[in-house]
Amino acid sequence: MSKLPDDWKIVNLEEVITKMRSGGTPKSTNEEYYKGNIPFVKIDDITSSNKFLIETKTKISEEALNDSSAWLVPEGVILYSMYASLGFVAINKLPVATNQAIMSIIPDTSKIDMEYLYQFLLDIKNKIDKFVDQTTQKNLNAQKVRKFKIPLPPLQEQKKIAEILSTVDQKIAFVDNQIEETELLKKGLMQKLLTEGIGHTEFKDSEIGRIPKSWDIDILEELTTKIGDGLHGTPKYVENSEYYFINGNNLNSKIIEITDNTKCISKEEYLKNKKVLNETTVLLSINGTIGSLAYFNNEKVMLGKSIAYMNVNDRILKQFLFYTLKSSTILRYFLLELTGTTIRNLSLKTLRNTKIPLPPLEEQKQIAEILSTADEKLENLKVKKESFEELKKGLMQKLLTGEVRV
Repeated sequence: MSKLPDDWKIVNLEEVITKMRSGGTPKSTNEEYYKGNIPFVKIDDITSSNKFLIETKTKISEEALNDSSAWLVPEGVILYSMYASLGFVAINKLPVATNQAIMSIIPDTSKIDMEYLYQFLLDIKNKIDKFVDQTTQKNLNAQKVRKFKIPLPPLQEQKKIAEILSTVDQKIAFVDNQIEETELLKKGLMQKLLTEGIGHTEFKDSEIGRIPKSWDIDILEELTTKIGDGLHGTPKYVENSEYYFINGNNLNSKIIEITDNTKCISKEEYLKNKKVLNETTVLLSINGTIGSLAYFNNEKVMLGKSIAYMNVNDRILKQFLFYTLKSSTILRYFLLELTGTTIRNLSLKTLRNTKIPLPPLEEQKQIAEILSTADEKLENLKVKKESFEELKKGLMQKLLTGEVRV
């Protein structure tokens, strides 16, 4: 830890708390234990909460509480995950019980501000490995948590630091809500537009459900000039190259994403195995991860067998096909047709025989544009969230070390 201001101290966590205790799990074989109204916190409740925990998926009875090592944690306590998903933090807004993977920490508010402690525990989340017991799964134990070293400013400065960081948290939470609302809006739009279209009043029953009377249905093979997949085998890798070997994990929200783990190949290997990909191509993951999609934009990539490519003909727009393949109807069909046990696979035969609803081209364009607008809004919100997260990261670095005083 870098040099701190003279009026700051370094303390162990145990010096600034009044109580720290983990919970327990009532016997799962006793169904009556799980018919009560006491919120019972598991790790996924914390990981899915946005700072404040206001509800849980599971509830237990008074009897379950009395017959196990679980205890009733009062409202306004820090809940800290110690097993598997390490270092997640929440503040409970209602009395709860917790399982043994969660430590409840009650701060001594005459020494440390609750929000300041919350922010400190968030800050060390990515540095937690040095405290971890390396077993089959990563765990912390209570003794190590008690010995966490905390930089401790005067109480009033703690409150100011926490207030600044909490303000950024509120902005992140607000954007999170906007993202969630936009995703729900997009889901509703997809369901409506891909089954009802735009402005239709007459409908008909079909093999894929109720659709507008003027729409056709055809199998994907009839809407493409070529459907195929990538290399069945392993190419020769090289250290540095502008050519890449990609699989389904590289398909990410319309784009081909090249990561640090993406392998390079030589130009010769690329030319030997490349497929006919062009401006009409849509890519789909068909092995392991099923249903990820991207457009091909002249990237210098060689496909692995986990990617199918579809070159559309003039009867369907690639943008419309992209959204249709993301629809719940198509995904359900894919899931029913998967083969394999350990690694799931979608065959090219299944893909070629997939039934696609087919509006007139102009309507396809309108539907794709509406859904693309929703996607653009989502992308902008995600960028906005990332900028707030970067701002907070910088503020934490300066405020929690005393580099900037408040």
